[in-house]
Order: sequence, then C-alpha cells, then structure tokens
Amino acid sequence: MTFEAQDSFTAVEAKASGLNGIGDFSQQDLKLLDQFNKNMANNLDGILPQLSFNMADGASDASLFQAPLPGKDITTKQMKESGVRASESKNDDGSKTITGDYPTGVRVHTTDAGKPQVKDSGNVVTVTESDGIEATGDVKPKDKDGNVWVDAKGREIAKRNDDGSWTVDSGEGFYRQSNKGIEKVSVIRSRDGKTFEEINTKDPLGDMKPSDMPKVKGS
Repeated sequence: MTFEAQDSFTAVEAKASGLNGIGDFSQQDLKLLDQFNKNMANNLDGILPQLSFNMADGASDASLFQAPLPGKDITTKQMKESGVRASESKNDDGSKTITGDYPTGVRVHTTDAGKPQVKDSGNVVTVTESDGIEATGDVKPKDKDGNVWVDAKGREIAKRNDDGSWTVDSGEGFYRQSNKGIEKVSVIRSRDGKTFEEINTKDPLGDMKPSDMPKVKGS
C-alpha cells in the first residue's frame, strides 16, 4: 500500500478553528509544531500528510529572520545585494528543502519529493512536494487560501504559483523560489502598485508557435 499526501494549514483556518493567531503560541510551542511537522510521517506511520504551515499575524518572531538558516548557505552575490538569504538542507527521507528569507518580512520553504519510506507495518510512504510561507510584521494573507500575501499598504509581496513555487518581492527585485532553487525574475506592477504579474522572459511566446502569430500586411 502506498500513501501519497500533501496538505496545508493557513492562519485563516487556524482562526476558524478557534486559534486567535500565532501570537497565542510561545516560541517553544512553535518549535514543537515544527518538530511535529518534520517527524510526522515516521511517528504516525505515514498515515497523516506532511503539513505546510502558513503563519501570519506577526507569525514568526523577528529574531527568526536574524538566526542562521538551516543547512548549506546557497546565497548568491545577486541575492545578497537584494538582502535575500538562502539555504539548502537535506531531510531524513532524502528530500531537499530550499529556505529563502526576504527583507520584506517573508520566509519561504520549498521541498521536493522524498524517497519512499518502508515502515515496520509494511506500508510504503512517500511525502510529495511541499511548500510553505511564514511572515513577520505587517505581512498578512490577502486571500483565504494563503496564496497571496500583502504588506501593511495592501501591496502584494508574495504569490504562490500553480507549480508550487513562490514569486516574492525582496524590495530590491523579485525572486521565484521553487524546490530547485531561487532565481531573479522580471515582473510588472499595476499602476497603483497593489498587484504584480511575473513576465516570462525565457519563453515570451508561451505556447504560441510562429504560425499562430498574426501576419503583417505586405510580409
């Protein structure tokens, strides 16, 4: 039997469940939640999914963003110039997690799929790709699903893409973070500065072929 699972738990869902925001938890509570998240598959025989915690309401204490990141430092010169920190760490199931800290008050985690784990019961457990976001200060989710995050002025700071990657405003350029790494990208902000859309500079035509392009008269 094979279990494949992925789930998320947003701050909005926490409130609906009677939790009044992450401020109700102590730092020790958060550490315990984090440990529970990391070891869940092993401790509970893989029956429950790996959780991806999306924290808001001053979610992560500011000191969290000042502490060293887990694993190997993969911060590039370009990232450093933007105030971004990044690391890569290996997990017990063989998966890899990329952690990115952005000076706009956002931390993003992106993890690739782990190797199948055979439990004592004989069950084979595989945790799928996962992602999560934490925010500090005035950064809060814009939508109920926690896929878009805004600052105190209502400007979009981070946005989850369909493939599970995140596009984040560092304040000094935008970055796309996936479970493969972090790269700088180009975006266009709306006239009022509230929203943004990433520009695909690598494949500007998208799925269009030359034959799909309108013909110019006289050509």
